[in-house]
Amino acid sequence: MGLKEVKEEILNRAHKEAEAVLAEAKKEIDGSRQNAEAKAREYRDKAEEATKRLLETMERRELAQAEFDARKAILDKKKELIDKVIDNVKKHLANLSEKKREEYIHHLIEKAKKEIDVAIVYANPKDKRAVQMVKSIEFKPKDDLLGGIIAQTADGKISVDYSYEEIIADIQEKSLQELGKMLFKH
Repeated sequence: MGLKEVKEEILNRAHKEAEAVLAEAKKEIDGSRQNAEAKAREYRDKAEEATKRLLETMERRELAQAEFDARKAILDKKKELIDKVIDNVKKHLANLSEKKREEYIHHLIEKAKKEIDVAIVYANPKDKRAVQMVKSIEFKPKDDLLGGIIAQTADGKISVDYSYEEIIADIQEKSLQELGKMLFKH
């Protein structure tokens, strides 16, 4: 074999090896590209899923907030109506006839007697006559009472408050507690 043939043989072998190396490199590049594309698809799918979950969470929060706001608006209106009713009740109680006031005072004194040994009754000066009609009870005026009584034992250590203000406040508190339960229920 001549030099020329050896040279061609070496070049052919080098050429074949180069083609094999290039083919292998191309395979690796194609594999890397496919791997990169697969990873990109996986990342995109995960990002889309995360975005979808985030949107669903935001929608649930918005819906919950809208429901809460609607319940709150309704309950605010109910509270406003309760306040209006309370104001009307106070006006009505302030303008009761003397006969009705006496009737209520006697009823409240009897109720207080079931709880304590009533000796002193604080009441609005308008109710002096009604209190003094009950024997063995001392009347003490209390100008800031709308009506009703505050009954007290002789030693002043125990008292029960049946003033209209206290009765109304109890009713109002119970109503507001019910409204609060409705507002914050799950």
